Amino acid sequence: MVGKVKSLTAVICTLGLLAVPVTNGWAASCSIVGDNIDFGVSSDANALASVVANLALTCVDGPAKGGLSYLIRINYGQNGNGAERRLRNPLNGDTIRYQIYKDPGYLVVWGDTVASAAAGTVRFNGAGFSTSASGVTRIHARISPQDFANAAVGTYSDTLVTTIEF
Repeated sequence: MVGKVKSLTAVICTLGLLAVPVTNGWAASCSIVGDNIDFGVSSDANALASVVANLALTCVDGPAKGGLSYLIRINYGQNGNGAERRLRNPLNGDTIRYQIYKDPGYLVVWGDTVASAAAGTVRFNGAGFSTSASGVTRIHARISPQDFANAAVGTYSDTLVTTIEF
């Protein structure tokens, strides 16, 4: 519907756990930084249907060779209910459902349990104590066109907490 412009953003708050295990006698220090999931501003739900954001993991002082396995968990946000995520308009309380996925086909929901977390390994390829490794994990997000069509004009947002475990 023309004239129903909405701004939709899910803010990624990151929490990098400090406890990184000792691997082959080395203790790595890691950080994670996430892009906002920004659906943009539009009056057309189809224009905002899907977006991709990045989570960047960087580790230093790891083992000279080898890898460090991790899990990245993302909660259901401050407006979610444990099964679905919701962007919320703070002025009127309207919500728009959205979901984040681990795959570009939008089939595997990314959650906050071990079973629904994204797993990976950062590989250290240096030769010495100050080796480093980094990797980028993509977040695929999609909104509910039905909720978008019925929601009032306004700004909708949510805050997610991302946790990395080693």
